[in-house]
Amino acid sequence: MAVIITVIVLLMVGAIIYLKRPSQKEIKTRDEFLSELVEFVEGKLEPLEGFENSFKISFNFEGHSLVYEDMELPGFKAKSNKCFLKAPVPQKFDLQFQEKEQSAKIIQSNAPAYGKGETHRAGGKVELPSKLKRFDVSTNDYQLANRFLSQAKVVQILGEYDNVDFRGNHFIAIKIIRGEIILEFYTEGRYHPNLGSVKNNIHLFDDHIKNVLTLKKILGTLS
Repeated sequence: MAVIITVIVLLMVGAIIYLKRPSQKEIKTRDEFLSELVEFVEGKLEPLEGFENSFKISFNFEGHSLVYEDMELPGFKAKSNKCFLKAPVPQKFDLQFQEKEQSAKIIQSNAPAYGKGETHRAGGKVELPSKLKRFDVSTNDYQLANRFLSQAKVVQILGEYDNVDFRGNHFIAIKIIRGEIILEFYTEGRYHPNLGSVKNNIHLFDDHIKNVLTLKKILGTLS
């Protein structure tokens, strides 16, 4: 009998400890995360010019300058936030991916949409590796794009950020616009990189920094 009572007491104590532990699904608030991130990267938090209630964190990693931006944007029913990790590259280079089935329907506003891998130069075409064959490419330098996409590490990183939306359409979370690598973070749990995951584990941010810098370094060798 005493053994049974002891077991019951231990189970009750264990249950109390389990219920009182911090929930793994608890997501930090925006302000809490920005405060943690600025300390983690040893950066500088400033307002983001041109946007209300928006911020940027400028920091250096291994001698390279990067910026994390948290933009508040007006929405139809409510405001939303867009978050990006950005790093400049030596070239004024554009490179974006769009699934072939969607490329005729969507107008890209951030960079010239040349379509089907062709640039403004006659005969210019990007030869895509097999892992990226489902995409069309928009670029302003098809020769540089071909050299860049021939690198196995580049293809691997881009593949890590290949997402599928609720309609089954593929999109890549990373792009290069006007000489700046831009990685977008998403609040939707199905997409990568996921902002909620990074908020719960700040050290995941390191992986994304390293991926962005790897792309930057490779581009640096191709200039």
